[in-house]
Amino acid sequence: MSHFNKNVSPLLLLALFIIVTNFSMNAEAVAIEILNNVTAKNLKAKADCGNTTVDFPTTEIAYGDKYVIHETLGVYCRFSWQGGSFSDMKIYDSQYYSCDPCDWRLQPKGLCYYGTTGPAIGVFCHDYDY
Repeated sequence: MSHFNKNVSPLLLLALFIIVTNFSMNAEAVAIEILNNVTAKNLKAKADCGNTTVDFPTTEIAYGDKYVIHETLGVYCRFSWQGGSFSDMKIYDSQYYSCDPCDWRLQPKGLCYYGTTGPAIGVFCHDYDY
């Protein structure tokens, strides 16, 4: 093997490693929108969300307002408000959802996902704990 080939092979492997690492780290975040339509107009719903590695700061969502999370990983949330609650729910998984934005709504009938793209098209509601 020539001296040239001995030096080029490690450089090609290094370049390939850099390219693969760069592409895997640049996954685009999607917008996950959570609309509060469940509380009285003067009250707020509390959202405790996070992904598999970190908890996000607790957020209060006023009636009619949206809480928007930009994320690439799976997102779990727990919701509570005066008169109701909803336990841990996976509201985003890049393996399943292909939405952007992902439209979730706290409705009187339950936490509902309004899917317009991908395998989850339609309205899917989950009952509250109360």
